[in-house]
Amino acid sequence: MIAYRVTVLSGARSGLVIELDQDFLTIGRHPTSHIAFDPEGDREVSIRHAALFKHGGQWVLRDLGSTNGTFVNGERIRADRPVQPGDAIRLGPLGPEMSLTVSEDQSADTLSIPPPLPDAPSQSLPLDQDSAMTGADRNRGRPWWRRTAKWIGAGTLVIIGAGGYRWLQAHSANTERTRLVTHVDSLLGVLAATQSEASTVQDALEEVIANAQTLRQELSDAQSRRGGLDRLSHAVDETQTRQQAVVRAARFDPAPVVANAIDAVGLVSSQFVDGQSFTATGFVVATRGDTGWVLTSHHAIEDSLGRPASQLGFVFHGSGQHFPATRQAVHDSFDVALLRLIVPGGVPSIAAPGLTIRPLPGDPVVILSFPLGLDIPMGGDWRVVGVSASVFLGSVSRILPTLVQIDGYGAHGSSGSPVLGANGALIGVVYGGEVGTGGRVLYAVPIAEALALVP
Repeated sequence: MIAYRVTVLSGARSGLVIELDQDFLTIGRHPTSHIAFDPEGDREVSIRHAALFKHGGQWVLRDLGSTNGTFVNGERIRADRPVQPGDAIRLGPLGPEMSLTVSEDQSADTLSIPPPLPDAPSQSLPLDQDSAMTGADRNRGRPWWRRTAKWIGAGTLVIIGAGGYRWLQAHSANTERTRLVTHVDSLLGVLAATQSEASTVQDALEEVIANAQTLRQELSDAQSRRGGLDRLSHAVDETQTRQQAVVRAARFDPAPVVANAIDAVGLVSSQFVDGQSFTATGFVVATRGDTGWVLTSHHAIEDSLGRPASQLGFVFHGSGQHFPATRQAVHDSFDVALLRLIVPGGVPSIAAPGLTIRPLPGDPVVILSFPLGLDIPMGGDWRVVGVSASVFLGSVSRILPTLVQIDGYGAHGSSGSPVLGANGALIGVVYGGEVGTGGRVLYAVPIAEALALVP
């Protein structure tokens, strides 16, 4: 009989095959869904996203009011949509993809397996006599050709079995390779249609495209062995995760987030008794009257020997006025410090500083910083033209209890930068970067730890 299945082609449940053995199935991240997606790894999918049901002899797809929409062959559905085998079903514009498949399925009761041929009847012997006979004694009464045929038949079955096993292995590998090639082609199609005005995001897009193209070539050259495809399958999953992150960053408009936060960002200057100076970034997170509290990096206000700066100052974005600052507190476990400054007339602060979030991998972020500090050209004397913070887009790549890893850009002077989510919520405070990445991989103190310093 004909059997219908849904095969998940991408996302955290990639490779999952679901038999359509009933007429109505729900799709979503809810654990009771018939086609259940990963609650953390498939965030594009709503809790109750869509339904697949049989009507009039065909399968019909219905969106259940999902947040990110349901797409068939790239087109968002607005009403019930019949689906045919081979149609590409995607949950959200960047979410996991599925495909309806059909195959001829034979039930077990239709298979007729012939019983084994009985051996030639043996002589009836007393139990004690038969037990004492050797193998040679038992075979002595049988014709030679019968004994030979038995061993030839057994050997033939072994040979046929081994050959069938190799065929099944090769067939499985070819099927898996075809699936992976289709998946990578889909990723490349989305990437090719994505552009970004932000140089950091555009560089990341081009890097992912190059990686995906290399992976596509490796899949084309892969041998028909399943073992060799396991590594490539893992690489495809990693490429998809990276692709989703950079595409979301490219489509993210940072303007509202920047507008709400940039006036509270400034350049931190540290002067030491030996004449050395250091610059970093800081941002105001709390105010009371003319007093403001600034978060920055601990290492920005101490030298390599742990000696505190003799003088601290803060210059707001868009200003050339230098306000004296004092050290308020430092964290005993994290690279973050709190400064206090007084600004007559009031202090701007990041809007809703209590609004914080725990980010997810792939979330787009905004970084406001002063990379290279005062070494970067400001268009004249900074005391006259003012300092100007740079805006960088990026995405969350890893989350640990002690750090948030960001794919973005930073350099010396970026320490102390605020990391803000797509809704303007504070995520972390930049304190360093991965050596050898050219400033592309940054580390930030989780914002909950940093805000513990604020009175």
